[in-house]
Amino acid sequence: MTDPVSTNVNFLRKKKKTYGPGKKLENILNLLYMLLNKENKSVKEYAGRLNCTISTIRKYIDEVRYTYDLDGQYKIFDIEYDKIERHYRLRTARDVFVKCLPEEVEALYMAVKYLSGLKGTPLEYLNELELKLKRYYHEELKKRREKPIYLSAPKTRSKLSDLLDKINEAMIGKDKKKLIINYVKTRKKSTEKKEIVPYSLMVCDYEWYIKAFCLEDKLLKTYVINQMDIVGSPVELSKYERDILPDNPDLSVVHPWDWSDKGEVLEPVKIRLKFRGIKAEEMRKKLKYRIEHTSQHIEEEHDDYIIIFFEVKNPFNMIPWILKHGSLVTVIEPEELRIKIKEEANKIMALY
Repeated sequence: MTDPVSTNVNFLRKKKKTYGPGKKLENILNLLYMLLNKENKSVKEYAGRLNCTISTIRKYIDEVRYTYDLDGQYKIFDIEYDKIERHYRLRTARDVFVKCLPEEVEALYMAVKYLSGLKGTPLEYLNELELKLKRYYHEELKKRREKPIYLSAPKTRSKLSDLLDKINEAMIGKDKKKLIINYVKTRKKSTEKKEIVPYSLMVCDYEWYIKAFCLEDKLLKTYVINQMDIVGSPVELSKYERDILPDNPDLSVVHPWDWSDKGEVLEPVKIRLKFRGIKAEEMRKKLKYRIEHTSQHIEEEHDDYIIIFFEVKNPFNMIPWILKHGSLVTVIEPEELRIKIKEEANKIMALY
């Protein structure tokens, strides 16, 4: 069987793809792509699609299992930012890389975003990879045997990519730097000028966030990146500013429904939502594979409605998620959340 020549894999191109036994990298990537897109087939069907033997497909699946370290440790991943070349490199224990186009990475990211919690495939524990793809928007997985190939950052520039460059410059390195930002607070129109020291990036429901220490309030806070403008370049910290930085800040990822607006310690609040009609059936199916919040569980299940229980620390942050389900969801408790949603609904009605 001949080995067709191809410089890279492009899942978006329209011309017919070719595969072969000598195309291990391309075959693994395409197998990965099919799995992430929920094309859950038998080993025999995968072998037919990729024109490989069944034993080869089994080896490819083992490669994917090893690469993604499915025991949950994820110690093989290490992302580095090259300030000179202005691109990121994802290193693994094997020191392997892959050449990808920006649109390929985008397609992979979207697939991982949607299916990272899917059960029953060799890729069901991809949530950590999802976070890394979200933070850096591209990745390097493997290398060709002949020579390593590095993935450079997408060439297109945007406000978000510029912000991420400045944030990384302030975060990465021996000495942290501060950022001076103009920040529009959520649910407010006024802009505040803040000086922050960034610690970590995260993404939730397609929104980028940064965990940073506010030098004015002396608190570790979460900021929405799309609500900030960074003034100038990162600035060196003074001795006083370095002295007030937290020694061991808590950088664990916290669900937005548990965020504190002012850094205070909040107690969990019990939430009960009643979904009716088609929304009940939709949520019944969705919650089998999707975790909206770690506390979720179906408390009551009936033919025409279900009651879902949550326990969150900031129930008001649930309002946008609840409103998107329209009139087919009702807040049973707490009353304060029900009143707040009614106020939001009245504001929306006043616009139309």
